[in-house]
Parts: sequence; C-alpha cells; structure tokens
Amino acid sequence: MNTSESNLKIRDPKHQTVRRVIAVCILCSLMAAGQSFGPVQAQKEANSDSANITPAPDLSRSVTATITTQGGTIIATASDGTRFTLTIPPAALLGDAEVTMTPVAYVDELPLSGGLVAAVQLEPEGLLLWEPASLTFEPPAPVPLAEEVSFAWHKAGERFHLYPLQIDPSSITMKIVRLGGYGVGRGTDADDPSVAPPDPQDKLEEGIAKIFREERRHWFENPWLSNNRYGLQNTVLGKKKKKKKKWILKICAAQEPNWMESFSYIRALMIAALESKDECLLRDVLNRVLQWERFARIEEVFDDCLKDALSAEHKAVRDFRLKALEILADKAYERCANEHKLEEATRLIRLFIEANRNCGGDDPIFCDLTERIYQKARGCNTFELEFESVIDDPFAYESHVRARVPFQFGFMAPTQATAPLEYYSFRVKVPCIGVAEVKGSTFRIVDVEFDVNVRDGGDCPGASELETPLVSMTIDPGRTSVTLVDCRTGEKYVGDHWSGAFTGFHLDELDESKTAFVIRGWSKGSGTLLARKTYIRTMGPIQEGTALNLFHRPEP
Repeated sequence: MNTSESNLKIRDPKHQTVRRVIAVCILCSLMAAGQSFGPVQAQKEANSDSANITPAPDLSRSVTATITTQGGTIIATASDGTRFTLTIPPAALLGDAEVTMTPVAYVDELPLSGGLVAAVQLEPEGLLLWEPASLTFEPPAPVPLAEEVSFAWHKAGERFHLYPLQIDPSSITMKIVRLGGYGVGRGTDADDPSVAPPDPQDKLEEGIAKIFREERRHWFENPWLSNNRYGLQNTVLGKKKKKKKKWILKICAAQEPNWMESFSYIRALMIAALESKDECLLRDVLNRVLQWERFARIEEVFDDCLKDALSAEHKAVRDFRLKALEILADKAYERCANEHKLEEATRLIRLFIEANRNCGGDDPIFCDLTERIYQKARGCNTFELEFESVIDDPFAYESHVRARVPFQFGFMAPTQATAPLEYYSFRVKVPCIGVAEVKGSTFRIVDVEFDVNVRDGGDCPGASELETPLVSMTIDPGRTSVTLVDCRTGEKYVGDHWSGAFTGFHLDELDESKTAFVIRGWSKGSGTLLARKTYIRTMGPIQEGTALNLFHRPEP
C-alpha cells in the first residue's frame, strides 16, 4: 500500500496505545464541540441542538419500484396534484434496491412563514447514491421565485435544514445524494431553521442552499445566463477558449469557505478512524466522505473552480478510502467462516465493488486493492441453494421434486449455476393409471441480487444490520416430464405435471425476458441457513408447497 504521500499514515504497531489515546482525544474534542456522527448520533436520538419538524406521510400515495444499477425513475402524485419525479442515474447504486417515494400530506412545526408547498419522503432512509439523482417538484400552481425555500430532513423529521435547488429556475429540481426527506415551502429571506445545523454536512448543504437561492433569482432576472455560462475570446492560434464569467467566479468565492470548513471536520474524523481501526467508525466516515464527495458533483460550477481548490482534500480522501477499505475487508474476512452471517459475505461484496469503483484511470493502486479484496470475498461468498417443491392434486397425482445447487457469487458477471432437478417421488391417485417413466430437469440459478448498497450509519457489525440482504434470486427450474400408462389399454401419455403447475402458481414472478422466475421477499435464517422463502398456495383443488433455503458454505 502506497502511503508515501499521505498525511494519514498509520504508525508502527508498537505505538498502539498512543494511537488509541490520540483517537479518543480527537473524538472527545469533536463531541465537546457539539459535533455528531454515525455511532455517536445513534446514542442521541433527541439532539437538542437540532431543528426538528413533524412530517405526515400520505402512505396511501406511496410508490415503490425496484431500481437496478442501470438506474430508473419513480413518479408519485400528492393529493393536491403535486407530481414528484425521482430519476436515479446508472451507476448510482451498487446493487438492486427497493426504493419508495411517499408524498407528505402536511408538516407540523415547519419554520417557514408561508407554509408548505410540497414534500416527499424517499426510502430506504439514509441510502447513499454514488451518482447524484434528480428530484423534481411540479406543484399545481406556480411558486413565486422570491418565496421558494427548499429544505431537507433526516429520519422522521430530525435535523431539518435548508437544501439547495438547482440554479436553473426553469424547474424546481434538487440533485440529491442521499435518500431521506425533501421539500419546498414558501417564505422570506428572514426565514431560517430556528437552530443552526450541528452536523457539518447539513451545515454545508444549508450554506450552498443560500448561495444557490440568490443565484437562482439572478438567473431568473437574467435569462441569458442559462444559455451563456461562458464568454469566448480568441487565442493566438485563432481557436476559441473558455473564459469564466464574473458571476461564476462570485459563486466560487462564496462557496469555498463552506467546503473548507466542512472538510476540516471530515479530516479529523479520518485521522481518528484510522487510529482506532474501529469498524463502525471507519464505515461511518467512509459514508461521510462519500456524501461530501458526491454532493460536490451536484454543484453546477464545481468543475469551474472547486475542483482545483479542493484537490488536496480529494487526495486525502483517496488515501483514507484506500486504507479504510483494506482494514474493513480484513476484519470482515476474519469473521466470515466462523459466524456464517450473510452480512459478512455481502459486506465483502460491497467493499469489493467500492474498491473497484476507484480502480482504473490514474489510480491503479485501487486495482491492487480490488484484487486483494476479491481473493478474500471469493472464498467467503460460496453458497448452496436447497429447492424442494410438492404439487398435490387430490384427485390425480402428487409430484415431489428437489435440487441442491452450489454456487459462488458472480462479482463481475451475473451469478449462475446449474444442478439436476430430480424427482423425489411421483404418485398417481387415479385407478389403473401407472407410471412408466419420470424425467427430471436442469435447475438453473440465473442471477442473485444481494443488498450491497451503502446506508448512512447502516453497516456496523452487530448494529443496524439488514434483516433481508438477499433481495432476489432468479431461477429457471426447467421442465420435467412424466410418462403415464393406462393399464387397460397400454396407451401411454406424456405430461408436464410438476413444471406446468409450478408455472401457473408463479406467474406473478415470471420474468418473460429471461424465461425465469424472480423470487423476492426472503426471510432471514440463522446459523448457516442464511435466508429462506416458502410458499403454500392453492389454485382450485391443487395445492403447492415449495421451500427455498439458502445456506452459507464458505471455502477455507
């Protein structure tokens, strides 16, 4: 690991005591200064230094959709006709996620003189996006630009603070990097949360919101700005060269202090996390770093000035991420074989994907880290699916099939595996009809999706672990056949007794594009049984009983 240029270098092991003392001192200083982060905040549910509101979600208008790594869009409509559109771009998620958008009917304790225009709750709360998403509000009546006040909150209304709209005034659009609560109200320049945000990220967002609010009005008064962000001047070669406008330089100068102040806090946390090697703190700081970095990407003028101004900060972030991912991968691997927790296997998948996201370009050192994490994760992420299904027609037959499918998670491609689907038994209930032959099939696992997305404060061993990290498994059981014979005539009949009935029972899960079934809604198991899914369904007199059990089979 290259640490020659890093100011976050880990000291020699003989200074273990010194490291811990320094880390504790830094953390105590931050807490004494009124700052909070992940594990600390979890112990302070009611923060007296925070401004809180009470949003009332309209659950009857919730919309849920599965968003893949290719991105997607969710649209919801409030009772007053306000339309909300969330567009998540490709590569924003590390894996598939069930995203829910819920319009908010009203907000109590909203500190805005003109009240609420529209608000929405996005879940899973705290889900961090690797690429900024767009959230657009379309109220039935226009809101005077001078009265627009945009805001955000956490959880059920905690840490209310101002949040920036995009400068372009042609729409009411936010760029967001975290799922949570967002809204727009009506107010004046005098309206402000009653208490300044204690969290540095919230404070940064609020500071940028005020700058963008002013520039949004400026663009509205000078519409030519939206189509002419740059002036042009001739160079000695007769080519055109971009020249920054004065208004861009003004925004740059206004933003820079906010960014520098927020990063001073993050730098202290990075040092403390590496000194302590505490997993929960390392992950919490990684999440903060991710949110800070991705929030920079939503800035419409970031590439014009902040990129150069914050180059040293981004270098420090890069060095911290490199070391933190290595420490977390080592610790997760140590627990994987002994504890048989799906969280440890999926944690290694997540760490692999995070390292791989930074691999390539001018940063090949992350490629070496990606390979090391892959070697650890590969042995941990081996599983076995047990599939057993009974189709019982009380007047005709009982068909019982089963399969055992060992597989390894596909890190760079869909997870696929095959195994025989065998008949355990087939019993005919019609007199004088015998069984001449039964043929099983080939059971295929087409893909497996674990929930490996990053949540704010949601990846600490032993705390806030996901209950159902297995999002879905796509399977193709194949087609079985049974040859029956009439004992009176000797005539034979070939039928698809189990496969046809199974398809009928699972039409709601059929993915026709893959000619396979997408199984969701898994329950968490215990011990080596990581997850399970069971079905008891009836269709007329025919009954189905199917069980899918996922076991962890880590390799040494």
